[in-house]
Amino acid sequence: MDHFQLREGTVLDLFTACALERNVGNEFLDPNCEKPAPAPVFIPAPVFMPAPVFNPAPVQPVFVPAPVFIPPAPVVFPPPVFFPAPFVPAVPIARPTPPVRIPTNTRPCNDVLMALSQYSQLSMLQTYLNQPNGAAAALAATRTFTVFAPVNTALQGVRIPSGVSAQDFIGGLLRDHIATPLTPAVNFGGVLMNLNNRQLQTSATGSGGVAGIYQVCLGTNCASVTAQDITVCNGVIHIIDAVLAQ
Repeated sequence: MDHFQLREGTVLDLFTACALERNVGNEFLDPNCEKPAPAPVFIPAPVFMPAPVFNPAPVQPVFVPAPVFIPPAPVVFPPPVFFPAPFVPAVPIARPTPPVRIPTNTRPCNDVLMALSQYSQLSMLQTYLNQPNGAAAALAATRTFTVFAPVNTALQGVRIPSGVSAQDFIGGLLRDHIATPLTPAVNFGGVLMNLNNRQLQTSATGSGGVAGIYQVCLGTNCASVTAQDITVCNGVIHIIDAVLAQ
């Protein structure tokens, strides 16, 4: 290449401009081109130093001692406090009282009719009790009783009112002579109730105040006891010398 054209306005550094002038045979227009070019400065290539290898110091194992097992302290409970029981006096055990055995009469007891049959002066009363007038049934239904038994001579004077049934009249008359409860002569002095619900007043003293004279009264009609305490089953019979009638 003999020549080349530079574009107007091209800016060249000094070294390049001098070289171009030298190559085209032109004299150095720029006085600075006569100066020898400065020796190139040798810049050594940078030496690449590898990064130091960091070798960490070996880690010494840390000895961790095994945990020491500490047993829990035993729980100490205080000894129980014993309070003495309050003194309670012993209560005697109530033992059942053995039943009182009352000696019983081993001989068979007599019923009223059998007892009356043993006294001839009571035959009429026995006959009346055997009749269906209700007196015997009422006597049997009574738990305990006292019979005031009129003798035959007293019953013979009884008159049955007209217009009244003989059975009814005799039945009512007999019930006037049967009372409750069982009352021996020694207990006379009180009031008994007969089966007609009338009061019989008993007395252990006679009209003169003599003790041992037993009497029974129905209202104003009174009779004396001539024989007392004839025992029968569930009852007692007292023989009297008059009829108790109002």
